[in-house]
Amino acid sequence: MFIKLGRREFVATAVGASSDALFALYGTANGNLRAKTSMVLGRPDRVPFASQMSPDRLSSMTKCEPGMTAFCGNRRHGKSKRYGSGTVETSLHFVPKIEAARSGSRHLSIRKYNLPAVEEFKLQAERVELTIGFDFELQARSQGFRFVAGVDEVGRGCLAGPVVAAACILDCEAEVPDKLNDSKKLTSKQRETIAEKLKVCAVAFAIGVVEAEVIDRINILEASKLAMVKAIEGLKPAADHLLLDAVQLRQLQLPQKAIIKGDSISYSIAAASVIAKTFRDALMVDFDSQYPQYGFAGHKGYGAASHLSALREHGPCPLHRKTFRGVV
Repeated sequence: MFIKLGRREFVATAVGASSDALFALYGTANGNLRAKTSMVLGRPDRVPFASQMSPDRLSSMTKCEPGMTAFCGNRRHGKSKRYGSGTVETSLHFVPKIEAARSGSRHLSIRKYNLPAVEEFKLQAERVELTIGFDFELQARSQGFRFVAGVDEVGRGCLAGPVVAAACILDCEAEVPDKLNDSKKLTSKQRETIAEKLKVCAVAFAIGVVEAEVIDRINILEASKLAMVKAIEGLKPAADHLLLDAVQLRQLQLPQKAIIKGDSISYSIAAASVIAKTFRDALMVDFDSQYPQYGFAGHKGYGAASHLSALREHGPCPLHRKTFRGVV
């Protein structure tokens, strides 16, 4: 059975019912089961692991009626991630025979299933469009927090220069700069204009910088977190809640929320990304005058062809991250 949900395509290998929801386990077109991938029909809050389904529960079949909502996604580390959702248009009734399945196993072999011919159906799914706004900030404020800071970093993938983070607290009731969004979606000119406006309208902002020498010593992930901590600690007034772009800062005791693609859906995180990006770009332009042979003003330290060519010709300078591939 072939299912297309948004941009993702699946082949069903087994369908069963638990006490909570009708679910389906999916494999790829070549017959390999995708571990921990499932679709839930009717209950968006339950996306079960394949490993949690016993043979008896898997073989307990049920009927799916038209109009039910289907959610497709996977569950990792106890958290569900949705790929999209849609509405079932045709009623279904599955009666697959399960020859064997190890209870508690994290991997179920597709060879253990005899799939019956099933009635074809269509699952029309609308692509989920996430829009930027103050949703997460307002949610935190409704819980009693006053100074909600968005935090983001830039320069993790660079071969040279520091990693830079910014923290920014915005007034949710004030107008934000026009076109404020993830810094990667903006032109250089747009970033500069927005950054100047943010520095005027923000309740507070601060920047944290960690140099290449420290990056080589503690690794880029820890250096990025350190830059974030420095930025957060520089805020006046101090933040009482953090919104971060897919990172957890366990070294801080502040309440915090890690948001996947947060710089595209949270104004505060987007503001931090723009401030950090413009600050780091200006740094790299200044470094270009000290080390003109590398062209830092153009590629800003990223692994562009011209940068790699300069490294082969001149070798690394003190700004380069010696532990990064392609530098030494």
